[in-house]
Amino acid sequence: DCDWYDIPRPPEWGMLKYIGDAALAPGEWTLTIRNPTLNESNKVWHSGKGNNLNNILYQKFNLTDHIDGLESLTFNMSTRYAMETSYDYGYLEVLDTQSQEWLPLLVLNGQGSGVYSVNLTPFIQGQTPPPGPMPPIGPYSVEQTSEPTYLDLRLRYETDSSVIWDGWFIDWMAIPEIGFYDDASGDAGWTADPAEGGWSRVSECDDIY
Repeated sequence: DCDWYDIPRPPEWGMLKYIGDAALAPGEWTLTIRNPTLNESNKVWHSGKGNNLNNILYQKFNLTDHIDGLESLTFNMSTRYAMETSYDYGYLEVLDTQSQEWLPLLVLNGQGSGVYSVNLTPFIQGQTPPPGPMPPIGPYSVEQTSEPTYLDLRLRYETDSSVIWDGWFIDWMAIPEIGFYDDASGDAGWTADPAEGGWSRVSECDDIY
């Protein structure tokens, strides 16, 4: 993964990342690059670090232009994290607009890294979630009115009152079905709360990273 390590390669070479759980079957493939600028950034998102944090990176995604015929929705990200085990946590959460409660889709703790793909399909308007522990709120997670249709997502880093670890680093965020890609080269529509000392874009070369 060229985002985490400096891999020597000829300047004319490019590198692409396949995000998925299943291996690609052998055969001929057609590659479509939806955003050629992706991966040019040497930045990553960082949660901040410290005690008693509740740092949030939030975005309201407009699904209006995509809702007709939208059969799947996926949130992808590449991440590395170092959090105090059993005390500090990273959450990916979606807003249930009926109850106005944030529901965790992914919970991280301890130390690790990897590429995560989170299924948002149950939260497309008019669909129901699959059986399992997820609450049956699928049709209500998207605002259902005659007005524009939105999906609210946030990344939240929560810490306790002692022991400070490096926190949560995220890059390569994408919701491909609606054409959203974020390589941390800009804010990409995210809002950080708090604005100071919370989520920010840092260089991959920073000591903290």
